[in-house]
Amino acid sequence: MSNDLTRPDGALYDDRDRASVVDEVDDILGQVIDGRYEVVSRLGSGGMGFVWEARDVVRGQNVVLKTLRPELVNNEKTAERFLREAMASASIDHENVILVLGHGVTSSYGAYYVMERLVGMDLAAAMRKHGGPLPVELTLDLAEQVASALGAAHARGIIHRDLKPENIYLSEKDGREVVKVLDFGLARLLDAGNKLTETGAVIGTPRYMAPEQCQGEKADPRADVYSLALVMHEMLTARQPYREFGTYEILGKKMFEEMAPPSALDPPVILDPRLEALLMRCLSKAPEPRPADGAQMLEALVALREELRSGAPPVVAPSVRPPVGSERPPAPASVAPPPAPAPEVAKTMAMAHYAAPSSRPEMAAAAPASKRGVPAWAIAIATAVIVVGLGVGAFAGWMWLSQEPVEAAPRQAAPVAPAPPTPTPVVAPAARPAPIVRVTSEPRGAEVRAAGGRLLGETPLEVHIGDDLEDGASVELSMEGYASRVITVSGEVPTAHVMLHPTSEGDGP
Repeated sequence: MSNDLTRPDGALYDDRDRASVVDEVDDILGQVIDGRYEVVSRLGSGGMGFVWEARDVVRGQNVVLKTLRPELVNNEKTAERFLREAMASASIDHENVILVLGHGVTSSYGAYYVMERLVGMDLAAAMRKHGGPLPVELTLDLAEQVASALGAAHARGIIHRDLKPENIYLSEKDGREVVKVLDFGLARLLDAGNKLTETGAVIGTPRYMAPEQCQGEKADPRADVYSLALVMHEMLTARQPYREFGTYEILGKKMFEEMAPPSALDPPVILDPRLEALLMRCLSKAPEPRPADGAQMLEALVALREELRSGAPPVVAPSVRPPVGSERPPAPASVAPPPAPAPEVAKTMAMAHYAAPSSRPEMAAAAPASKRGVPAWAIAIATAVIVVGLGVGAFAGWMWLSQEPVEAAPRQAAPVAPAPPTPTPVVAPAARPAPIVRVTSEPRGAEVRAAGGRLLGETPLEVHIGDDLEDGASVELSMEGYASRVITVSGEVPTAHVMLHPTSEGDGP
């Protein structure tokens, strides 16, 4: 029997419990629960209980049995939430939701429930095995199945609230990856009478929680939509969200910053703009722009996939261009428009402009023919008076935009003081980039913690000297089943590889 807590069967429980499992809980092995379920082996452990493989002696098939931790058996609130998970899952009759076969309470082991035994792996393990971004077609297929499961749950007034790759299980059926959504242990019913989780409590896994959950606000189906979009983001980019931050940093970023789109990552991940637009709409910090529930999310995903399959290019709004011949180069951004001329100069410019029929043929055609004997200067003066009445400043601005050559009457130029010399700009030397140290381990996936237990991430990990750590600081690498190692990280050594050694020669992962 393995003592690994990494849920090799696909994980039917909450976040991994890193604490060592006490030996006395294994006394359930070989016992027959409620005269029907013979416990065969332990599969894993979670925050609320243990997961066992059992044999249904009535049906003659293997099942998964979930029990409470011994210290929680007599906690009424925990037991009620535990059984609520079973009832929530059982009430959602959907092919993409884990099938609950039964539940009950025993005098020795408290509450329990039984689920179908799945063969496959969870999405987190599948992404690690793939080792890079998942294909868009596969991502959309899996996301549609999850959205369909969420839609069925939302239709029954159930919100999952803890959707993450570990709770999305993949098994194969007829050559296709089939999704099963697991672990409704944090599910919340939308009815007003439910008091198990009060507003103000932060419930869920921070890395995948919606911003409103991080603030302890009452979550609605759009919180599940956000979590699904974040899982999609990870599938498409092969980058775990916020992996380099601790819990409190994640909560702050969720509440005050928008999620970066894949195209803004370094290096960028280029997706079809329609896919990225839907992704970022679902990842909006405010709930309002997101699809209202799983059903609407499913509709959006199906429509997007059909559009991508059709090969139709993205619809781009046409740019507005002026008529041919009317284009004028825009003024440089760094050059301010010239000041409006004095009234006398504006009057002279107007007179010269309108006195030149060849420069404005349309105006010349519209102007009435002057009678014989009327001097041209009189027409020019009358025109100038009208222009002044309409506003000398506005007309002068229009004249600047027209950029047509105008010959103004010669005037005595006033003496102009020489311009002061332009100071030579002082350019600061380019800042030296902060050193980056790549920390790796064998095996991969070790937690890297700074002094005080601050989690920096998991190996392989890039540590930014000066931002993440001071140069020469010590970090600890740890992994369940392996002895911890402490190393010193220096910006002068770009890589640090650590071999972790098993703590015992017993059953390995």
